[in-house]
Amino acid sequence: MGALGVVTLLLLAGPASDVDGGGTEAAPPLERIAFAHDSAELTAASLARLDAVATTIKGRPQAFPTVALDGHGADDEHAAMKLSLARASTVRLALIARGVDASRLLVRASGATAPVCTQQNEGCRARDRTVEFVVLAAAKPPVAAEAEKPAAAQGEPAPAKPAAADPMPLVGVEFKKASAVIRPEALGELDILAGFLKSTPASIEILGYADRDERHAPALAASRAQAVRAYLRACGVSDQHLIARAADGGAKCRTRDEACHARNRRTELRFVETGAPARAAGDAAAAPARWP
Repeated sequence: MGALGVVTLLLLAGPASDVDGGGTEAAPPLERIAFAHDSAELTAASLARLDAVATTIKGRPQAFPTVALDGHGADDEHAAMKLSLARASTVRLALIARGVDASRLLVRASGATAPVCTQQNEGCRARDRTVEFVVLAAAKPPVAAEAEKPAAAQGEPAPAKPAAADPMPLVGVEFKKASAVIRPEALGELDILAGFLKSTPASIEILGYADRDERHAPALAASRAQAVRAYLRACGVSDQHLIARAADGGAKCRTRDEACHARNRRTELRFVETGAPARAAGDAAAAPARWP
């Protein structure tokens, strides 16, 4: 945590820097997203504004390679740090739902420690109940040597394309070994997701994983997914928008160190893309996991 008490939810690979004019597209300013007092719920006006923000970010990747979502709170709000994190996380979910790549979004929160306005009146405090967009990590132009590589000679095999990386999950929920009980530290993120889903209906796939050294791993993975589904339902999310199942392939990591084992004891939640093959909502047995 920095000197100002800023909370960062996701980490970037490598140092971040503001976009400048060194051969990259200048990023136009994006208007802050405003919230009501003591609320992290998006208003109709905010949702319309996020439609425009998402279109801009998707359409100008050179200008917006990575965008920090800086959540703020006013000094008269209850639990301003937690609230500012919830606001930034809610904006992240809304942008992902509108097609922005999750890996380009960084959630940060400063509570009431970095006020935009310091006057003690409602107009000033309203300016602090916002999420601000900050452009980070300017995209690097291609290296000349790579850009000028000659095409493969006739008859030569084309170079293999790198495997596509898994999309970044909306939320990852870790579990203790051999357990399907949600850990208390994961409930905050699930609460934020539940609040978003109640105001903006979208279908979520909950993929359960288990480690190879856990007994009855396929059943345990399905139980973990169902535990997250049950929690979201208890928070008021409609069951018709929740698909819980054991992930195809089982484990995410194949090495034998503890960090790898921990990665396998989890669930991951993702938006279901429009037009994707449908699975039975809430049915963990709809697609049996292929376990190694």
